[in-house]
Amino acid sequence: MSNYPPGAEHDPNAPYNQREDDGLCVHCDYKAIEEIAIAKARDKAIEMNMGLKDGQESFDYHDFFDICFQDEMDSRSECRQCYLDNHADDWEDDI
Repeated sequence: MSNYPPGAEHDPNAPYNQREDDGLCVHCDYKAIEEIAIAKARDKAIEMNMGLKDGQESFDYHDFFDICFQDEMDSRSECRQCYLDNHADDWEDDI
Protein backbone atom coordinates (compact mmCIF):
# COMPACT_ATOMS: atom_id res chain seq x y z
CA MET A 1 0.00 0.00 0.00
CA SER A 2 1.22 3.48 -0.89
CA ASN A 3 1.60 6.42 1.46
CA TYR A 4 0.50 8.79 -1.32
CA PRO A 5 -3.01 10.25 -1.39
CA PRO A 6 -5.56 8.82 -3.86
CA GLY A 7 -4.83 9.90 -7.43
CA ALA A 8 -1.26 10.95 -6.66
CA GLU A 9 0.18 8.40 -9.10
CA HIS A 10 -1.39 10.41 -11.95
CA ASP A 11 -0.51 13.92 -10.74
CA PRO A 12 1.70 15.50 -13.45
CA ASN A 13 3.15 17.98 -10.94
CA ALA A 14 4.50 15.26 -8.65
CA PRO A 15 8.29 14.91 -8.89
CA TYR A 16 8.04 11.15 -9.41
CA ASN A 17 5.92 11.75 -12.52
CA GLN A 18 8.25 14.28 -14.12
CA ARG A 19 9.83 13.22 -17.38
CA GLU A 20 13.49 13.50 -18.12
CA ASP A 21 13.17 15.23 -21.49
CA ASP A 22 14.77 18.18 -23.20
CA GLY A 23 11.81 20.47 -22.57
CA LEU A 24 10.47 20.41 -26.12
CA CYS A 25 6.73 20.93 -26.39
CA VAL A 26 4.77 18.63 -28.70
CA HIS A 27 2.97 21.67 -30.13
CA CYS A 28 5.46 24.55 -30.02
CA ASP A 29 8.51 22.52 -31.02
CA TYR A 30 6.90 20.15 -33.54
CA LYS A 31 9.50 20.85 -36.26
CA ALA A 32 12.43 20.36 -33.89
CA ILE A 33 10.99 17.04 -32.71
CA GLU A 34 10.48 16.03 -36.34
CA GLU A 35 14.15 16.80 -37.09
CA ILE A 36 15.26 14.69 -34.12
CA ALA A 37 13.11 11.82 -35.38
CA ILE A 38 14.59 12.14 -38.89
CA ALA A 39 18.12 11.99 -37.47
CA LYS A 40 17.28 8.91 -35.37
CA ALA A 41 15.58 7.26 -38.36
CA ARG A 42 18.68 7.91 -40.51
CA ASP A 43 20.91 6.41 -37.83
CA LYS A 44 18.65 3.35 -37.65
CA ALA A 45 18.69 2.96 -41.45
CA ILE A 46 22.49 3.17 -41.50
CA GLU A 47 22.71 0.60 -38.70
CA MET A 48 20.35 -1.78 -40.51
CA ASN A 49 22.17 -1.33 -43.84
CA MET A 50 25.47 -2.40 -42.28
CA GLY A 51 24.14 -5.91 -41.80
CA LEU A 52 22.82 -6.38 -45.32
CA LYS A 53 24.20 -8.99 -47.66
CA ASP A 54 24.68 -8.53 -51.41
CA GLY A 55 21.40 -8.34 -53.26
CA GLN A 56 19.31 -7.28 -50.29
CA GLU A 57 17.35 -4.07 -50.60
CA SER A 58 18.76 -1.26 -48.50
CA PHE A 59 16.78 0.70 -45.95
CA ASP A 60 15.96 4.40 -46.14
CA TYR A 61 15.17 6.67 -43.22
CA HIS A 62 11.54 6.75 -44.37
CA ASP A 63 11.31 3.09 -43.33
CA PHE A 64 11.89 4.06 -39.69
CA PHE A 65 10.60 7.63 -39.50
CA ASP A 66 7.07 6.88 -38.30
CA ILE A 67 8.15 4.78 -35.33
CA CYS A 68 10.97 7.19 -34.41
CA PHE A 69 8.62 10.16 -34.62
CA GLN A 70 5.99 8.45 -32.49
CA ASP A 71 8.63 7.55 -29.88
CA GLU A 72 9.79 11.17 -29.77
CA MET A 73 6.25 12.51 -29.43
CA ASP A 74 5.41 9.96 -26.72
CA SER A 75 8.44 10.98 -24.66
CA ARG A 76 7.39 14.64 -24.53
CA SER A 77 4.44 16.63 -23.26
CA GLU A 78 2.89 20.07 -23.65
CA CYS A 79 4.49 23.20 -22.30
CA ARG A 80 2.60 25.02 -19.59
CA GLN A 81 1.04 27.55 -22.00
CA CYS A 82 -0.16 24.88 -24.45
CA TYR A 83 -1.60 22.89 -21.57
CA LEU A 84 -3.51 25.92 -20.33
CA ASP A 85 -4.72 26.77 -23.85
CA ASN A 86 -5.83 23.22 -24.59
CA HIS A 87 -7.62 22.71 -21.27
CA ALA A 88 -9.20 26.14 -20.76
CA ASP A 89 -12.67 24.73 -21.42
CA ASP A 90 -12.25 22.37 -18.48
CA TRP A 91 -12.33 25.13 -15.90
CA GLU A 92 -13.93 28.12 -17.68
CA ASP A 93 -17.37 27.07 -16.43
CA ASP A 94 -16.08 27.02 -12.86
CA ILE A 95 -15.06 30.68 -12.93
